[in-house]
Amino acid sequence: MLKHLQKFFNGDKTLSTEEVEMTEIEKATLAAAENKTAELTVALETATAALAEKALSFAELNAKFEAATAALNASEDAQKELATQAATKRLEARTEAIKAAVGTDKAEALLAATDAMDDVAFNTIVSAMAASFDAEAKTPLFQEAGADVKPVVDNKPTHFNQFIKNEGK
Repeated sequence: MLKHLQKFFNGDKTLSTEEVEMTEIEKATLAAAENKTAELTVALETATAALAEKALSFAELNAKFEAATAALNASEDAQKELATQAATKRLEARTEAIKAAVGTDKAEALLAATDAMDDVAFNTIVSAMAASFDAEAKTPLFQEAGADVKPVVDNKPTHFNQFIKNEGK
């Protein structure tokens, strides 16, 4: 081998394979390198297969993630719709409660004034107002003064009634 290197560096740039002889150490080193290359090739193929499997798993998980994201968005939209419907029903119920307690004249003003209240406070206020109006309606000022009798209907013929009957004939 040393002869070949000397020839190469001294000007003989051609090497023939016939002139190269390998020693036992070089053959063992070459065999070890070939074994290592085979092992690395197998490891590369295994890693490539594992990578392909992981890429497939990643694609499946990504599809599941996108489906879950779409479901979450749909759920959020449905939740917003339900919140809007609940607010509308709450407003309608409050409006009816105020109209039943105080009438329609002051309902809008009271509804605006009690809008920020929670339901418990609102119900307390409305029930107190209704009780106050009921108590006020039972006072003597709002009671009818008079007898509780049936009106007397007199069906006696009068001259005017007789005249009208005769005129129609």
